Amino acid sequence: MTRIMRYSTPTTNEQSSLVSTLLDGGRLRIYTDPVPDSADHSPADADLLLELQFDSPAFDAPVGGIITAHPLPPGYAMTTGRATWYRALQQDGTTVFDGTVGLASDNPNLVLDQVDLQQGALVTIQGFQYTSPQQ
Repeated sequence: MTRIMRYSTPTTNEQSSLVSTLLDGGRLRIYTDPVPDSADHSPADADLLLELQFDSPAFDAPVGGIITAHPLPPGYAMTTGRATWYRALQQDGTTVFDGTVGLASDNPNLVLDQVDLQQGALVTIQGFQYTSPQQ
């Protein structure tokens, strides 16, 4: 028999609320490739392009297991490179999760106004959502 596990909407909302709480006052770091195999692994050879701070609370209330980040202020690229992924961290630096970065047409978790960054360029977050797994 195939194993199946599905979560109810109230459960996914609770999971998303927990993630939101973990990120209150935390950091969002945007990197170049390579992407680590797991959020438990160091960014290793990836270059840190941008670091921003989450508000507290970091996200709106969950709807259907999805939370939307409160607007993050624009930031300046720390180095030149192509943004491909991000890491969301708690205030103490503990990793919560990683995700994809891209333009809106790429359908990433984190939408930027540009992905090919030049050092010193102003970078704007156009949207950021977290979706709690439902299966």
